[in-house]
Amino acid sequence: MLRSLFGIDWHKSSPHLLFLSKFLHPHTIEDFAKADNWKVVLKESPQQAIKRFVDDGVLVHADLGDHLAYKFKVSELKDLLKQRSLPISGRKEDLITRFIESDLNGAKKFVVGIHVIHCSDQGRSIAEQYLNGEREKRLKVEQQVIETIRKRKFKDASLLVATFESVQIFPRGMGIDWKNYNPNRDVSILKNIFSGIPKQLASVDRENLGQLNVAAAMMHLWGTNHGKEWLSSETIDGLTFDNDVALRMIVSYAMYRYEMVDYKNSGVKSVKILSANDSYVCDSCRKLARKNYKLSEVPELPYEKCTCEMGCRCWMTPHKM
Repeated sequence: MLRSLFGIDWHKSSPHLLFLSKFLHPHTIEDFAKADNWKVVLKESPQQAIKRFVDDGVLVHADLGDHLAYKFKVSELKDLLKQRSLPISGRKEDLITRFIESDLNGAKKFVVGIHVIHCSDQGRSIAEQYLNGEREKRLKVEQQVIETIRKRKFKDASLLVATFESVQIFPRGMGIDWKNYNPNRDVSILKNIFSGIPKQLASVDRENLGQLNVAAAMMHLWGTNHGKEWLSSETIDGLTFDNDVALRMIVSYAMYRYEMVDYKNSGVKSVKILSANDSYVCDSCRKLARKNYKLSEVPELPYEKCTCEMGCRCWMTPHKM
C-alpha cells in the first residue's frame, strides 16, 4: 500500500506526481539536492520524497547501462570505444552494450559514486497517467481560449490563460502574480494583432491572415515562440516564410505598436534599436541595430528590409538623449 503524506496519499499530490515524472529519465538524488523550488511545493525535501518513492517501489536503482547513459554523451562513448578499437556505429544503447561487453570492470569503475534512479514499471505508469491528464487539461483550456479569441473576447481569453497558470505547480513567467493578473496590456496587444499586419506579410489574403492572427494571439498569451500547432492548415498561401517565423513577426509588430503608444504616453523621446547578435542576423538588421531614433522617426519593426531566415529579431528600448 502506498504511504500517505500528512494524511493524504502522495499519489493524490500533484507536486509529488510531477516530481515522480522527472524520473521517467534517469537522474541522481544529487540532481535535486539543492532544488529549493521543489522543497517548497512538495512540503518536504526532494531527498525525502525520493526515499518515499523508493520505499513504495515506484522508483528503483538503475542498472549499469543506465548509469553509463546518464554519465556519458554519445560522442564520449564513441571515444571510449575507439580507445578499445571497437565499432562506434549504432544508437547510444548499442554503444553502451558494446562497452560493457568489452570491458565490464572498466565500465563499473566509471560510475563509482554515482547513484542513478528511475521509474519502475509501476512508477512509469503512474507518472505517464498524470502527465497525460495534465496534457488533456491544457488542451481543453487551449481550445476554450481559441474559441474566445475568435469571438474577439480578448479579455476573457487573457483571463482564461491566467486562471490556468495560477493553479500550476510552477507557473510560467518570473515574478508574475497570475492570481492578481491585470489583462489590460495583453488585451491591447491582442487588439493590435487583429488590427494590423507587418509589411512583409502584406501578400497574405484575409482568410489566411485570420488563422495566422489566431495562432499569433495564442503564441503571445501562452508565452511561446512556436505556434504552428494552432494553425488550422499547414500551408498558408502567399506566405514566403516558415509559419512560426510569420507568427513571430505578427506578435513582434503588435508589440512594436503597443510600445510606441506606451513610450509616447510615458514621455519617451527617443529609442535605441537592438538586435540579436549571431550569424543569422542579416546586414540590414545589423545596420539598423544600435542606432538611436527619435520616437517619431522609428522604423517599423519587424524591419521591412530584413532578410533573416529566422525573421527580424530587432526590438526597441528607451534611450535618454
